[in-house]
Amino acid sequence: MPWVVDLTGRQDWVQEALAELRAGTVDLELGDAVGTGPAGIIFAASDSPDLRAALAAAGYSGSRVMVIGPRDGRLKPWPVLEAGAAECVAWLGQVAAAMAWLQRAEEVESVLDSVEVRDQFSGQSPALRAALRDLVVAARFGRAPS
Repeated sequence: MPWVVDLTGRQDWVQEALAELRAGTVDLELGDAVGTGPAGIIFAASDSPDLRAALAAAGYSGSRVMVIGPRDGRLKPWPVLEAGAAECVAWLGQVAAAMAWLQRAEEVESVLDSVEVRDQFSGQSPALRAALRDLVVAARFGRAPS
């Protein structure tokens, strides 16, 4: 199950976003720490040591992370992406896009963890999983002509 961590101290915009996301198509597990599922969301008002630590923990557990910042664009995406986030967006009420991203992340990870894939590759290094993840995303969700 996708997990959610709020690093903002329960700011109003996060509470509104959580209410909207909970009404979405994916069940979410709200917690105080990064979960162990294939994907999660971190709400952060700014790039901080806490955000960096949460991204490191998610990377260690193999979770893909979407970091959501406030509407005002205070949270700059490039440093957050460099720190390990898969996505970094300002919250503009994009529930459908967030739900689709979580579903896609779960689907990609389930393909990577399938017997068919595991029987073909030995090892679980982060570099191998990243390469296989890119391959699965391109094959499953790409729009190249067939």
